[in-house]
Amino acid sequence: VFQNAIQQALQGLNEVRNIADDIIVWGKTQVQHDKNLEALLQRLVIKKLTLNLEKCKFTQPSLWFYGYILSKDGLSADPKKVEAIKSFKTPADASQLRSFL
Repeated sequence: VFQNAIQQALQGLNEVRNIADDIIVWGKTQVQHDKNLEALLQRLVIKKLTLNLEKCKFTQPSLWFYGYILSKDGLSADPKKVEAIKSFKTPADASQLRSFL
């Protein structure tokens, strides 16, 4: 229910996305980022949605977002997850392969 409220509240905002209750804002420049952030904050006020300031992170050069690392260089896999796959024991049968996948 809350996720749907957030999704509806964010509709039409530029460079703003959410998954569950996590929201990310970006821009090609700092000025654009700040403008997008201001638009988001204004929209949340209008929709009477609040943020937990202790959980907020502003102006991050990179961040982890649902299994991926996002940065100015683009999207990359979480190194911890890549390492877990690399070190996984080779499946010995179809059942183990299905479990891995």
